[in-house]
Formats: sequence, structure tokens, C-alpha cells
Amino acid sequence: MIIRKMEEKDIEEVSSIDRICFPNVKPPINYRAEFENKIATYFVAEETDSSSLVAFGGYWRFYDEADIITIATLPDYRRQHIASSILRHLLDNSIASGATYITLEVRASNIPAQKLYEKFGFQVDGIRKKYYIDNQEDAVLMSIKLEQNDTNNA
Repeated sequence: MIIRKMEEKDIEEVSSIDRICFPNVKPPINYRAEFENKIATYFVAEETDSSSLVAFGGYWRFYDEADIITIATLPDYRRQHIASSILRHLLDNSIASGATYITLEVRASNIPAQKLYEKFGFQVDGIRKKYYIDNQEDAVLMSIKLEQNDTNNA
């Protein structure tokens, strides 16, 4: 498995992973627009033997902040530390680009994702009531102040 920056050729496969992982979310993210977005950075996890993508994640970077937009892993590849690797790349890349603070929203029901973020040092900042339009679920707001060595321990 390798983690690399998303390329234009990956857009269709990333969109497919998104539809599998988030089937009820409307409207879906337009990954062509995200690829062309100057403040967006996305990484993909690619199987070395088949070159198939199995996961991806991305963030937006503005001023000294970054906001994680999404992390998705195909169901058959979960619990193999792939999301951790993607998150590590997002954090390391954010630090390298000068970000000092990173935020995200995660579904209140997505306990595994919350535990992953906590493992990397994210803390809960609050709740956005009825944030998700598909089912009115609350979002848990999480953030971390980035330091040059924050991602070395996770």
C-alpha cells in the first residue's frame, strides 16, 4: 500500500469510493472541482499490486489553518490502519505548508473516526446541531494545534 497525492486520473475512482462510503450524503462532493481547488490537498491509498485505490482523504488550507474535508476507506480495507496513514499524511502536509491549527467535523455516531482523531491528539470543541443534511445528525467539532512533532507519536 502506498499513500500519494491525488492525481487527475484518480477522480473517478475517488468519487466511486465516496459513493460507497457515504451513500446517503447529498449532494456528493465534486472531486474534479476539489482537484482544481487551489486550497485543497487530497491523498489516496493505492494497492501496490493492483494499483486500485482503497481510501482517500483531503483538507483545505487557508491562512494558518487547515480543515479536514473527508477521509474514506472502502469497507473491505477498514481496520488496517489505512485511515491512520491518510490522516498522518494530511497532518504532515498541513504542517509543511505552514498550518498551525487543523479542524474537522465528524458525525456524532461515527465513534471509530472520533477515536482515530483522538489518537492523533484532536480534542472536542463542540457540537454543530443537525449539521448533516441527509439525516439531521449532529457533527462533533474537533481540532488540534499543530506542532512540528505532533504526528510522530500517533
